[in-house]
Amino acid sequence: MGTGLGGGKGRGRSFCYALAEEVARKNENETCYTKKLFSEAPKYNLNKEIASLTGNLFGAGSDTSSSTLITFVLACCAFPDVLPRAWEELDRVVGLYRSPNLDDDLPYIRAFVKEVFRWRSVAIIGGQPHAPIQDDY
Repeated sequence: MGTGLGGGKGRGRSFCYALAEEVARKNENETCYTKKLFSEAPKYNLNKEIASLTGNLFGAGSDTSSSTLITFVLACCAFPDVLPRAWEELDRVVGLYRSPNLDDDLPYIRAFVKEVFRWRSVAIIGGQPHAPIQDDY
């Protein structure tokens, strides 16, 4: 087993296994990855592996989310002129009393998010990193 959150020894493994058991017990009528693992456990002799498999997913999800948020903060610091325009769009479209949702027309925010993903991607997808040889407008 790996050294990820669920693959280690001690508390990490039991914590991830307990979370997996809790998920498998909840929402009886729903299908999910964890329930599938428990249903297939006897067939493939899974026990400790359930903690590793579910823990690694949790670790990967939390690492990529936190890394992307750090990149967002870095972008705001590196390009401070971008943030006021983003705030203006949020205030104009969404207002002060609700969170934005996917139905909101926020082209500047969408472009900002896409640029954060492009600028400092947490996962290299598509092979070798590459960059344009000239500015693209």
